[in-house]
Amino acid sequence: MTDSTGGGTSAPVKASHYAGALACLSLPGLLRPFPYRRFGLFAPGQSGKLGLSETNRLAIALRLGRGALSTTPPRDRKVRDEVKRSRLNPLSVQAEQMMLGTLLGDGFMQWTGVKYGRFTITHSAVQADYCRSKAALLADYINTPARPIRNDGWGNENFVFATVTSPAFEPIRALCYRPDPNNPQRLVKSVNLDWLARLTWEGIAWWYQDDATLAGTGNCKVAVFSTHRFPREQVELLAQMLTDRGIEAKACRTRKQEKVFWTIRLPAASTRAFIEKIKPFMHPSMLYKAETYAPKFHCAFCGELITSPIANLNPKIPCCGEPDCKRQRNRERNRRWEKKQAGQFPL
Repeated sequence: MTDSTGGGTSAPVKASHYAGALACLSLPGLLRPFPYRRFGLFAPGQSGKLGLSETNRLAIALRLGRGALSTTPPRDRKVRDEVKRSRLNPLSVQAEQMMLGTLLGDGFMQWTGVKYGRFTITHSAVQADYCRSKAALLADYINTPARPIRNDGWGNENFVFATVTSPAFEPIRALCYRPDPNNPQRLVKSVNLDWLARLTWEGIAWWYQDDATLAGTGNCKVAVFSTHRFPREQVELLAQMLTDRGIEAKACRTRKQEKVFWTIRLPAASTRAFIEKIKPFMHPSMLYKAETYAPKFHCAFCGELITSPIANLNPKIPCCGEPDCKRQRNRERNRRWEKKQAGQFPL
């Protein structure tokens, strides 16, 4: 910044010289909301000589008060330059499957007056590592790393990231998005046979981690997919896709707040078979969704830990189901029955 009061110019001034003065300014009652981040205003205490554009930014900050100072650190120009080049790279197989699966769940693509779209994702803060694993697969297309943001809904924080726009995403957009029947100018996610045919078990694993949970307690938990955003015919397509791959699945009607939605449920046996298919592709932080059975009983006859779920297991006299153990269990049942019939066993 130069001194314009005299006839000449003074030496450039450090930004830190103005940090104290800026911190003292506070005019919230006199100012309308202002897009501070849009102007790229620097953080308090940032050092360095100020050129002409920086002078203008400092002048705005001095007039608007300390609220105009951005707390977001400046982006790494070197990273931006690398992404400008790498954004033209085609998607890897893993990145493609992640996008195809995540778009069935929590992922979205956005267009804001540009030719190519960008991919965005939002997860709760407890799934930060899971969110970062997705960002790592799309590192060639990301300027700003995954970061926490304030959540005005359920929970305190969300974890988000967004890619730059890239022609690499155009095949995904053409595959997964269709014009909205109610507004042809708008594109919406639409499940179709071409999309499902491209999914591998890896892509299905991303969908499961995003959108499904294990319901029930005890030995027989079932997988439930929260496909509320899709209409019935598209949910039935998803269920049929799983059935065609050997996993029994059914579209189920669900009522919530006087509205009808459609979800997908797998029987207990199909859930266990499904988990075996996708477990190698699941992120470590999401393996709690693969705990279909937690062994806690030992066989009363051989003493071995019962590692597989058994329907109608008697917790008082558990049996592992091996032939010898089953014979002993049946003999025990017969003795108890005979005593009961003779009146020697209390009812």
